[in-house]
Amino acid sequence: MEEKLFGITSCPYEKEILKKFNYTILFMKYYIYTSKMHNQAIYLSVFVNKVLFKYRIESFSQLATKKCPLQKRKTS
Repeated sequence: MEEKLFGITSCPYEKEILKKFNYTILFMKYYIYTSKMHNQAIYLSVFVNKVLFKYRIESFSQLATKKCPLQKRKTS
């Protein structure tokens, strides 16, 4: 239980989940802070939509930066 709480894991899949969890917590803190700063109400649905939008952008950027495995061959 303590390993999960403090993010100590050896499985690569769990490390990826932990990264997403940490990112979500950090973004949640940012959302609450900016909402309070602008005297806006905090809505869970708005937060979820913003997080999903950020995840889509992140996954798109990861796909765009990966090199294509099929490269044109040089012909002599």
